[in-house]
Amino acid sequence: AGALLTTAKVPGLLTWPSAGKSSPREALESLKEPVTVDVDFVCPFLRMNELRRVLGQIKPRGVQPEEIQPFLRLLTDLGIIIWFDHEEVNDLIMLNIRNVALAITMLISLRFWSESGFEHSQAYREKLEGRATKAGDGKDLLRFKTSGVATHALLKELWSPEFTELQQKLLLKVMKHRSLVLDRPIEDEFTVPCCLPAAHHPEPPLPEGSAVLYIHTDGFISPSLFPELAMRLQRQISTKDASTPAAPGEPQSEMPKSLIAPGPPQAFRNRLELRAEGFVISISLFPKASSRMLRVAVAPEGQSTVAQAAIDMA
Repeated sequence: AGALLTTAKVPGLLTWPSAGKSSPREALESLKEPVTVDVDFVCPFLRMNELRRVLGQIKPRGVQPEEIQPFLRLLTDLGIIIWFDHEEVNDLIMLNIRNVALAITMLISLRFWSESGFEHSQAYREKLEGRATKAGDGKDLLRFKTSGVATHALLKELWSPEFTELQQKLLLKVMKHRSLVLDRPIEDEFTVPCCLPAAHHPEPPLPEGSAVLYIHTDGFISPSLFPELAMRLQRQISTKDASTPAAPGEPQSEMPKSLIAPGPPQAFRNRLELRAEGFVISISLFPKASSRMLRVAVAPEGQSTVAQAAIDMA
């Protein structure tokens, strides 16, 4: 049913995990006489058919099949379990939601080891590095460390020993739902907001005709703000089409067709830059010392009215 044996103990005779014993069975077979064994099991995930069987046997009245999905939704809303009613993952229930923290911690450790001095063992570090290096011959790992972009191949190599393919799909679904990872325009690539690099270069001077807007946030800035903005701006701008006729009584949009310039938006922990046809949008924390406001600047490359339209849209 998805249960895992975590420890096996016989006082004075056996403790597993232990050196030289690769499995609990091997450890038990090393004993020379019958003994009583205390074991600990964990069941971090459960398949739907097993759950139906268990809930149906509850006394004095089992949970009926039509009651299971509302029951799972309730427990998910309460934060007790995680279950999604989506075709690719609805056959799996996550009973131990700390697995999400374990999976994202692997990414954070991999990204910030060299600059944060995490106190993990060298063996643990080498284990994660060794797994991640297998993805794209090490290129995916280097890209992740420098840009905060993780490929599906990197996630698979990093998570495979602890999680099955279906469990990985559920983990990724949870992380997308909570904006711990964000989809990118390229298939099987994800931005990990908490692993983005910081932009250290100063803000360039704005040319004449630029528009600037300051938004007071009182310091409450989510790590996913800038990559989320990049995704939304790109989606919104790319749908603008001057050939689409305006509704009756509405002015025709002056936004030009095919606005997005070649190349993706540049997203950092503290800054976003989006280049489009006719203008450049930059969003950054201001001032850098306290980061209590967002500074939205639009620099025109053509008519200043285009820049004003862009800042209205942003």
